[in-house]
Amino acid sequence: MIDPSRVQKKSSKLQYLIVGTLTAVMVLISISGLWGLTIVLGLIFGLVKLRRGYRYLIYASTVSFLLEMLFKALMGLDVIGNARAVAELVGLGSLFIIPFVISILVGVIFVSAGYFFGHSIRAFFLEVTRWSFLQR
Repeated sequence: MIDPSRVQKKSSKLQYLIVGTLTAVMVLISISGLWGLTIVLGLIFGLVKLRRGYRYLIYASTVSFLLEMLFKALMGLDVIGNARAVAELVGLGSLFIIPFVISILVGVIFVSAGYFFGHSIRAFFLEVTRWSFLQR
C-alpha cells in the first residue's frame, strides 16, 4: 500500500529541486545581463504542460531578480544609488525601494509573457490537430 505522506514528501522535494534549479538558471541569466532569455524560459515552460509551472516561474523570477540585485551589491556596485537616481528621475523622491519592486515586477512580466505565449501556442496546435480544418 502506498503511504500518501511519503508521496507528498517526494513531490515537495521535487518542487524544491525544480524551483531551485530554475532560480539558479535565472540568476545566471540576470547577472549576465540577458533579461530577454527569461521570456524564452517562460516560453519553454508554457510549451511543456506542467501542473504548477506558472507558480514555479513566479517564485523563481522573484527570487532570481532579488538575488541578482544582491549579487551586484556584494560586488560593490552602487545598487542603492542607482535605485535612488531612477526614483528621482521618475519623480518618486529619494525612495529606493520602488525601483527594486518595479524591477521585480518587470521580471515577473517577462516570464509571464513568455509562459502565456507558449501556453497559447500549445493550445492552438492541440486544437488544430483535434479539429482539423481539412475535415470541413
